[in-house]
Parts: sequence; structure tokens; C-alpha cells
Amino acid sequence: MAARFDKDTVARWKAQAEAYVSLHDMELDDIRNAIDAWAVARNCGITEEAYQDRKVHDGHIKTALEKIFPNALFLDRY
Repeated sequence: MAARFDKDTVARWKAQAEAYVSLHDMELDDIRNAIDAWAVARNCGITEEAYQDRKVHDGHIKTALEKIFPNALFLDRY
């Protein structure tokens, strides 16, 4: 899957995710599965922003989430 989001966007989303998980005394490395990664993305506004582009689908967002949450295991295929 080709990256739909540029490095600056992914870096900004990573900062949003870090801020969110730190409120819960966690770090990004603590996110170990796709369900939790998607939940953080939803709760900190990543998915809302991503879906503003009607051409974006879950596979595009998953590619970004894999960069943001390096320890998360994503089993779904797109």
C-alpha cells in the first residue's frame, strides 16, 4: 500500500497520539495491537482528519498507524 499521507502529516499525528497516550500514563511503544492503535487514532482525532479526504480508506490510515505505533501488530490486509 502506497503512503497517502506525507511525512509531516504522520509526524503531526504521532505527536497527537503521544499526547493522548501520555494522558493515560502510557507511551506509543505500549500499544501492541491494531485495536488499540485504531482506538487511539480515533480518540485523538487522526481518523477524523484522515477521512475528510473522501478518497482515503482504512488501508491508507493503517499505513500511517504502522509508522506511529511501531510495536502494534496489524493482522488485517488491504
